[in-house]
Amino acid sequence: MIAVTGKVLGLAEKGEQGKVLQIEKEGNAEYLSWDHAPESVKLEIETLLELIYTCTQTPNISFSQMKGLGNLSGVALKLMFMDAHMKVENKIELFGEMFQRRLNLIKAICSKAVDTSLEAEAKLLNIEPVFKPYMPRNDKEEMDTLTTATGGKAVLSRKTAITNNLFVSDPDMELEEILKEEAKESQLDALEPTE
Repeated sequence: MIAVTGKVLGLAEKGEQGKVLQIEKEGNAEYLSWDHAPESVKLEIETLLELIYTCTQTPNISFSQMKGLGNLSGVALKLMFMDAHMKVENKIELFGEMFQRRLNLIKAICSKAVDTSLEAEAKLLNIEPVFKPYMPRNDKEEMDTLTTATGGKAVLSRKTAITNNLFVSDPDMELEEILKEEAKESQLDALEPTE
């Protein structure tokens, strides 16, 4: 749609190529458009996204949302995921029953089709599904809290620390190697002359 200011002196003929609109000297013609459309569309999209996250009880942990938050404390992370955890608790009753039926079916198949000698043990076997919703953790903050609570004393054995190290595939062998290296170092220290 074209908006015209002033008097139109002449219109192009129907089907004419290179159509020209003739208007008086101080007149003006321009397409009618909404100048603030991009901001309105952006606001609508942001509002809809926020509604989606709110209605589905899902935290928005996208990169664009999280990059400005900085280093979050454990309490802040728990608050961020509280709505999602409440949703999980509401759904456990429904999904727990479904998974319990599947587990019972697997027990029945194992005891009656795979190995019939296991029927008595399968009846005594009690399996219940456990749901553990995702929660990001700040491990450093948790360790600092535990160390403070014990007055600065160790809260983790060396073997447990090595077992939880992502770079170690065999914790027992790793601990053995560390002890050998420490023994060599102490022997070298004993051999050094003292002044």
